[in-house]
Order: sequence, then structure tokens, then C-alpha cells
Amino acid sequence: MKVLVILSLIGLMTGCKLAIMVPSGGDVTSESQKRNCAGGSLCEHNITDSTFNESFTAIARPGYVFSKWNKGAGFLCGDSTNPTCVISNVGTAGNAAIEGIIATGQYFYAMPLFEFVGIDTDGDGVKDHVDTDDDNDGVLDVNDNCPLEGPNLDGFGCRGNNPDIVIVNGRAWYQPDLFTGLLLQEIDDVCPSGVCAGTLKGHDMTGWHWAGSADVAALFNSYGMNLGTGSGQEFTNQDGAIGIAFFAQEAGWRFTEQVQAITDYTGIGDPQATFYEKYVLSGWIRSDSYLVSVSYIQSARQSVCDVSPSPLTVTNCVATWSGTDVGVGTNAFANPPPYPIWGGWFYKD
Repeated sequence: MKVLVILSLIGLMTGCKLAIMVPSGGDVTSESQKRNCAGGSLCEHNITDSTFNESFTAIARPGYVFSKWNKGAGFLCGDSTNPTCVISNVGTAGNAAIEGIIATGQYFYAMPLFEFVGIDTDGDGVKDHVDTDDDNDGVLDVNDNCPLEGPNLDGFGCRGNNPDIVIVNGRAWYQPDLFTGLLLQEIDDVCPSGVCAGTLKGHDMTGWHWAGSADVAALFNSYGMNLGTGSGQEFTNQDGAIGIAFFAQEAGWRFTEQVQAITDYTGIGDPQATFYEKYVLSGWIRSDSYLVSVSYIQSARQSVCDVSPSPLTVTNCVATWSGTDVGVGTNAFANPPPYPIWGGWFYKD
């Protein structure tokens, strides 16, 4: 560090402007956060007196590593492999020679060098820039809409850019919550035989299919529910792990309804409260009958928490999933929720 300061002082004795030159392989941050410089930029700083003191740190971007600071006439910290370059002229006040040089307007530079090493997205030991299948999904990059994100999502957009679609076993599903508030007849007008043509709530349904009970049962089964594929059935599964799997953050599904209630808490000297949460994902399915043609999955979670009143604070919550109710087919359950929370099940192969 002291060596870098000395080098910098020597440099500043012959210049009064500092230009930070940053290649695209990384960025430079400053200790003060006032002189940061992004990759692919040249950032100029005036040095007008003997109070300039700054530390510049080179930070490589993904696929690159910091190599060293560039050397040459007018370059500070040249050949240093320390990613931090300290530039300071503090302590030179009153030096007539240095103060005269500060007035000359000469330039000096600091430039980090970054080495490209590549990224291995799928961890197969072959870097992306020479790998023909970066995400190892079996689809070559030249044919893959999302070459860095398997499984292949061709025709549906990349998952990270399209949260309205969930991919399960090679089939794309629209999020059911996109279609809440629609009447069954409204969906049937656009998808009368199961094959859709037209728009629903602003979504182009061309090429999409309105799912039947067997389609939705197969979807639920992919999460370990073992429901079979029959129509007009109601199932109850008390395995809380299924609810966790289906509604897990990484699964990507959104709820059509979430209800939370507080139970067992009086607010008067009660040290604990139980929070009951219900997660529902439901949607209209294609059926020969317009009775109650909805498929749904419902999970419940109870959280016992320590509470203190005035103001109410909640800490140390312990959550337990209590089970999963699944309905598949016509007349799926006796007490359905109001239709505005029902969505729709649509898939595309």
C-alpha cells in the first residue's frame, strides 16, 4: 500500500488530471463511492490542490479475473497485481514545484486489466464460449431460445423473463391467476373444443389448450400426488410435503387466493399466537358440464409465534404444513369459493 502511495505521489508531481480507464471486463469502485467508474467507461477527475486522496479497486465481472494495472508513460500503479490502487498527493501543500505542475492540466491514468476466463453455466467442465449446449438441456445453443436456462423453453420465452409461465415436464402452463374473474362461458367462447383461438384478459391464446381434468391431474401428479387421471373425483392428501413442493418458491406457481387469520390470541397477557394461512390455486377446466368445473389445490400452514402487544410484535415463528386438499374434475368440491378467485388451466406443448 505504501509503495502504491509513493508511486502515485511521483505521478501526481507531473500531472493535475486523473483519468480512470476501465475495460468492459470489470468495474472500478472508489473508497469514497464518489468516483466509481463502470466497465467500458473513462472517468475524469480534476486535481486542483494537495488534498486528493482516493483508493480505486478493480472488480472483475463474471467470466473475467483481475490481472494487473496497466503500465506505461503516465499510468499509475503500473504492473501492480493489487486490485486496489491508492492515489494521493496529501502532504504536498506548499511545494512550489508540485503546485506549479497542478496548474499545467496534464493527464495521468489508472487502468485495470481483466483476463477473460469464461463461464461454465452447466458445470460440465466446458466453458460457455466453446460449449455447444451451455445449459446442458439437450438442445444446442443455436436452436435454444434460452441457451443459459434449461430445460429448453423454446416458444415460451425464458423463465426469468416470463414469470407468467411455469414449465413442468416439457409442457408450458399459464399461471391460473392470469384468468381470475372470468366466467366459464367466457373461456368456452375462446376455447370451445379445448383448442384456443383469440384473447383472454389480454393474453393471446393462439396455440394454447384449455386443460381437462386428466391434464390437470397429470400436472398435480408430477409433484408426487398420485391422483390418477379420472374425471369427477375429489382427493384429499394429508402429506404436507406435497403442499410445500407445489407452492415452493422455486416451483414458480402463484396463488389465486391467500388467506391469513390469527387464532388463539386474546391480546391480554397471551404470549403466543397461531397464524393460519391458506394457499389456494384454482382454475376452470374443460368439461361437458357447466356445474362446478374447477380443479384446485389447497394447502394450509400453521405458524406458532411469540407475540407481545402494544404494539403487536411477532417473533420466533415455527411453521407446520397441515395438509393438502386437491380437487380434480366436475363438481370437485361441495363448498367452492366465489368464482372471482378461480383462474383457468391452460397449457402448450
